[in-house]
Amino acid sequence: MIPLPPDLDPIPARLLARALGVKAGSLAKASHRGRGPTGRFLLADNAAAYPRASVETWLRDREAGAPARLEAARARAAKAREAKRRAA
Repeated sequence: MIPLPPDLDPIPARLLARALGVKAGSLAKASHRGRGPTGRFLLADNAAAYPRASVETWLRDREAGAPARLEAARARAAKAREAKRRAA
């Protein structure tokens, strides 16, 4: 096994997924699609991890974008209500 660099400070993917309330596979897909933390690497055949710095940056960016996502969701809901009202 190749030793990890000491500054990597990995967070196991399963632990991170549990903390976020998602499945580890969903977290892996999000990362692969550019919507999750970067730098995912394999510890073993069935265990992955993310560099702590990457996770912290991703969480900070995610939190900063939350108001915009909430506003977009409200706009979509209002549009759906309006379409439903027109159809009735």
